[in-house]
Amino acid sequence: MARSSGDEVVIMLSGHADPTAASAAAARILNAMAQPFTLNGEDLFVGASIGVSLCPDDGRDGVTLLKNAAAAMYRAKQSVRNALGFYSASLTKQASYLLQLGTSLRRALEREEFVLVYQPQVHVSSGESSAWRR
Repeated sequence: MARSSGDEVVIMLSGHADPTAASAAAARILNAMAQPFTLNGEDLFVGASIGVSLCPDDGRDGVTLLKNAAAAMYRAKQSVRNALGFYSASLTKQASYLLQLGTSLRRALEREEFVLVYQPQVHVSSGESSAWRR
């Protein structure tokens, strides 16, 4: 177990190469995290999101496994609190697409390739602009 960065902690389990065992271990961690912590007489609740990547299917080296587990964790964070997510190749494709899209948008802004167009919406029978009613 190690603190990776910010609020991220990495836990490496050996001998849990199948999804069922990894899911059970993650569920135990989520259940433990769901219990309140008492600090100065106050109960505090902490949530967790877990991303799982399995060797060798999701990577054969630590860097790849950590990257893929992080992608799964961020996907889990998007869904609900205290969620578990497994890595899938579609996460890499989606991340790659979003990175490419962001890069393309930045380049288009730099090259001034966007054109602002105003298109008023007018009610045909009354001639009244719907933009003024909002």
